[in-house]
Amino acid sequence: MKKNKVLINCIIILVLSIFLIWYILKDNFYVSINILKTVNILWLILAVIIYIIYFLLETIIFKKLIVENKKEYSYKSALKLHLMSKFFNGITPFSSGGQPFQLIELKKEGISYSNGTTILIKHFFIFQVSLFFIYIISLFVNLIFHFFKPSGLLLIFIIIGLLINILLILMVIFLSKKVHICEKVISFFINILSKIKLIKDKEKSLIKTKKSCLEYQNSYYDLMSNKKYFMKLIIIESIALIFNFSISFFTFKAIGSSYNNYLGYLIVGTFTYLIGSYIPIPGGTGGMEYAFINLFKFIVPSIYINPCLILWRLIDYYLPVIIGGITFNIEKVKRDLNSIK
Repeated sequence: MKKNKVLINCIIILVLSIFLIWYILKDNFYVSINILKTVNILWLILAVIIYIIYFLLETIIFKKLIVENKKEYSYKSALKLHLMSKFFNGITPFSSGGQPFQLIELKKEGISYSNGTTILIKHFFIFQVSLFFIYIISLFVNLIFHFFKPSGLLLIFIIIGLLINILLILMVIFLSKKVHICEKVISFFINILSKIKLIKDKEKSLIKTKKSCLEYQNSYYDLMSNKKYFMKLIIIESIALIFNFSISFFTFKAIGSSYNNYLGYLIVGTFTYLIGSYIPIPGGTGGMEYAFINLFKFIVPSIYINPCLILWRLIDYYLPVIIGGITFNIEKVKRDLNSIK
């Protein structure tokens, strides 16, 4: 991603974030500030630890997929790459910036673009399947315990989120089995990009498309051929996501919420992600906040929701993006210095 584009995205996110914080707190600013002043540090530290565990588990999956192509690839390297990816995912719509960055970084580690693409496809498929299982289980649990009863726009967003998740999984499976359709889909976009002069060598791009589709198919069948390994990664990813969706429990307890049902927090946290993650704005900004406020009001007194939203977004989004950005710049400076030497 070009430096100017990164800067522009960061400025847009900063402006949006300032506006959202103002909008969230404008009606009960002093009440929210007073609640935030009484934060229980221990619960807040636990929330951060829960996020770290989620992050470390996801890194394990990423490393396991990479070592299939480079045996000596270290967990430390995977950790840094995954952390820097948080920055690029966090500043791009649909978290789309992390994957191209990972591909470039893996190439620097001696992993070809084709093998790097295979790793990312596997990772994407594992993530989506894990999400699907959690969503379906959460849906049935909510039908039994009635933690929340969505209606109107909220219900529409939940249905759209579920449909997008299902369509993404079906798309991965369908395109991997129908290589010729995969080629036609990508060729269609190449033709459009060629007409608007964004692709210079159309024929070369079309040849690469055929190769990429075959690699895409091979990566899918390679993953499916070892079902025990595939299920192991699904379980690790699912556990990681459960930790992530549990962060709200600890942040609400940090500000003194009297609601103690962990399962309720987990189910509502899961559907918050379901709605917010498919909003085409960096970090799901706007969608995450909307989902959080409108879902948690079913189980938590409204006085706690706005201050908790700030803490939750800080831990789950802003801090990882900031730390990822700092890590990226440190690594960039190191490489620049090494190139001079």
